[in-house]
Amino acid sequence: MYIGYEQEGLSADEIENSAYGRRLGEILTRIAELSAQNSVRSHIVFIPTKGHVYTQFAQSGGSNWMARKNQASFDGPHVETAVANLAARAGLDFVSLTPAFTTDAEQGRLLYFRFDSHWNSEGRELAAEVVATHLAR
Repeated sequence: MYIGYEQEGLSADEIENSAYGRRLGEILTRIAELSAQNSVRSHIVFIPTKGHVYTQFAQSGGSNWMARKNQASFDGPHVETAVANLAARAGLDFVSLTPAFTTDAEQGRLLYFRFDSHWNSEGRELAAEVVATHLAR
């Protein structure tokens, strides 16, 4: 589920208590119920947007990007916190790709296609490593 622009400028609490957040909470609770009924362990994986990962490193760019730069820096952590809280309330395991993606981005690694918001092969590999490590616990 993509949580995007309609949540811009909201705190984690505001996102959780919005109609969108309440609906996501219901969905996560249902996932937890179905998982328990079927003896399945479900995990919620938070996938940061390209903007969430790389915004802090942007020094220049198109006028639209630079205008949104500060908002993307502000929104990313709030959305992640809201999703983590909703997953916890539902009793679901939560894993965030943000720490690993941010660490690799700080080292200059490009994890998304240059002109696209999807992962490249390095991003897919890193995501798989993080999830595999989480599942092995």
